[in-house]
Amino acid sequence: MQVAAAFILAAGGVIVTGDFYDLFPRGESRWCVVLGDVSGHGVDAAQVTALARYTIRADALNTLSPNRVLAQLNQALLTQRQPDERFLTTVCAILRPDADGFTGLITTAGHPSALLHRADGTVESLRTSGTLLGMFPDADLGQVRFSLHPGDALVLYSDGVTEAHAANDWDLFGEERLIALISKVVDAEADALVKSISEAVLAYSNGYMVDDMAILVLRVIRPGEASAGRK
Repeated sequence: MQVAAAFILAAGGVIVTGDFYDLFPRGESRWCVVLGDVSGHGVDAAQVTALARYTIRADALNTLSPNRVLAQLNQALLTQRQPDERFLTTVCAILRPDADGFTGLITTAGHPSALLHRADGTVESLRTSGTLLGMFPDADLGQVRFSLHPGDALVLYSDGVTEAHAANDWDLFGEERLIALISKVVDAEADALVKSISEAVLAYSNGYMVDDMAILVLRVIRPGEASAGRK
């Protein structure tokens, strides 16, 4: 599997931000991938990010369902809730290899939906029900099943992508524009997809990002295909 990522700070942004992503093995044959966004910046946001990373890695070892992983994270956030009431949005998927690529389950919690980019350019939005984390004790967290075949890619991103503002007005980049963009990129490698998204958003906003932007792409390689960042 090819893996590529990009992280771009907001204009005038601080080094310590609330955006994060992670990819790690879950047991011998499965992988867990997550991308999240903690409200705010600075040390407080970094503490929530550290808690989220630790909790996700620990709980992913004990369940095959991303909605259960995020339910445990929600409880951890509520238990250690700070007076400033920081919350977290995230998308989490657990994948396992099969005879024709990977099969996965994905859960979204108040976060932009992941996109499934097929090798032929077709794009599907993996929508699930899911409230943001760290605010409500009974978070509504659904999950959907998906498959990745050779040449397909899973695209995760923060709202810094879709909520980027146009250079001359407040028109947002939006999911529709993002889907239209990557649908024109046929059978692209992971790093090419990341580059096309980041360059398009930066051009749209004239390089002035009002929020941090994180992008993570996982792509199933074709037989015999070379791959940088292969897993």
